[in-house]
Amino acid sequence: MLHKIFIIVLSFFLFSCTKNRETTYAGKGEIIDTLSFDTKYFSSWNYVGSYFDKTQQKTLIYFGEPKTEKILKIFDDTGTELYKIDLEKGLKALEYNIKGLSVFSADTIILCSFFQNKIAVINSEGEVLRTVDFTAQAEENNNRYELHPTINHSGAMIIDKQSLLFTSERRGYIDTDNLPEKNYTDKIKDFYIKKFESFYFFKIDNIFDENLIGRFNMKGLYKNWYDKPYLFIEPANYRVVGDKIFVFSIYSDSFLILSVKNFELIKKIQLISDYTIIGTEPIELLSENIKNLQHIVNQKSRSVGYVEDILYDAKSKRYHIMLNFENKNKYRSHHFSVITLDENFQKIKEIPFTDGKIKSNAPIFTDKGIMFKANIEEDENNPREFYIIDL
Repeated sequence: MLHKIFIIVLSFFLFSCTKNRETTYAGKGEIIDTLSFDTKYFSSWNYVGSYFDKTQQKTLIYFGEPKTEKILKIFDDTGTELYKIDLEKGLKALEYNIKGLSVFSADTIILCSFFQNKIAVINSEGEVLRTVDFTAQAEENNNRYELHPTINHSGAMIIDKQSLLFTSERRGYIDTDNLPEKNYTDKIKDFYIKKFESFYFFKIDNIFDENLIGRFNMKGLYKNWYDKPYLFIEPANYRVVGDKIFVFSIYSDSFLILSVKNFELIKKIQLISDYTIIGTEPIELLSENIKNLQHIVNQKSRSVGYVEDILYDAKSKRYHIMLNFENKNKYRSHHFSVITLDENFQKIKEIPFTDGKIKSNAPIFTDKGIMFKANIEEDENNPREFYIIDL
C-alpha cells in the first residue's frame, strides 16, 4: 500500500504534456543556445545528467536507456558523442532492477537499484567492478530502511567526488513477531509517527574504498519545519551544491540548508514568489484523512507551487531555483519560474515561463549554462533538443 502511494505521488511530480516549439522568451530570459543530442532513443529523467570529466576537462552530458537499449551515451556540449557504454552486465548484477545512475567518470558509473538497497559499479567497458548490498547496513534498532535517490538527479547525489548520498526511507520494523496487534489505520499512524523520528539521509563515505560503509544522518528532518508528526507524503527532494545540501518540501515555503560534513542545519530560507503560492499545510494524522489519503494528496499537490530543483552558477555566484506553479489539470503544464538568489540567499529576480515551451523538470548544468528540455514533439530518430536559457 505504502509503495503504491509513493509511486502515485511521484508520478504526479513527473507527468508532462507536449507543447509547440518556440525559440525565445523576449523580456523573460532568452534562449541563447540550442543543444541537440542524437541519442537514437528516449531517456527518462532518471538516467540523464552531467558531470565534470577530467580527461576532457569539461562538463559532459549523459543519456542512459537501461530498459530496452541497455546503453549509456555521453556527449560534450556541442552534441558530439564521446563514449558509449554497455549497461547489460551492470543491469544483470542488479537483476535488471534499476532506479537511477550516478556518473563519477566514464570509468566509475554507479547503477542504483529500485527498493533493494543495492548498487553496481561499472567501468567504461561495461565491466562490473563490484556490487554492494546495503540492506544489512540500512537497519537501525528495529527499523528497516530503503535507500532512494533524489527526484532531481538521475541517481544518488555525489559529494566531494567520492561519496554518495541517498535518502533513507523508513519502511517498517525488522522483527514484527512481538508487536501488538493493530488495525490498518493505527498501523498507518504508527508508520508516520516513526517516520517523523527517523533518519532522512544515508551517506556512503567513499565509493572507492575496498569496504564500503554507509551511515545514517539527519534524524527527524521534518522537525525543522513542524513540531509534531503529520502525513508527510512526497518524493525525496534534495540537491548537493558544493559543501551544502538543499532540502525542499511541498509542505513548506522554506527550504533547509545542511552541512555535508555534519548534516547540521546551516540556514532555513523562506521563498516568496510573485506568481504562485509556495507550499501547503501538511495532512493531519487523522483516521478520516487516512481513508481518503490519495485524494487529499492529489488535491494538495496541485493546489500550490513547489520547488523542483536548485542549481548553482559558479561564474555568477548565483543560485537558480526552479519553481513549479499550481496546476489543476491532470497533466503537467510546465508553467514555472526561476527564482535567482545571491550568495546570501537574497532574492535578486524571478523570471516566469508560462507558455509551456520548455520543460521545468530535471534541468541540467553545463559549461554553457543551465540546460532545459525543449517541450516539442519527439521522435527516436531525431536528436533530443535542449535550450540554454539566459538567467
